[in-house]
Amino acid sequence: WIVAELVHIPFGQAMLAYAPGGLEVMTLLAFMLDLDPAFVAAHQIARFTAMILVLPFVTALVLGKK
Repeated sequence: WIVAELVHIPFGQAMLAYAPGGLEVMTLLAFMLDLDPAFVAAHQIARFTAMILVLPFVTALVLGKK
């Protein structure tokens, strides 16, 4: 809610942009709810990319290097 207020976007759009789920599902929901699908898709792709880049380091930190 705070992000939506700070950036002046609808709450549903901010929620879909950062919600876990498939890219195609979130984009389809944005279309159905008359929200900006490009915004939602771009943030979903950024979220996926961040997970791919950060997860190996977090895993190594938690499990320890072998």
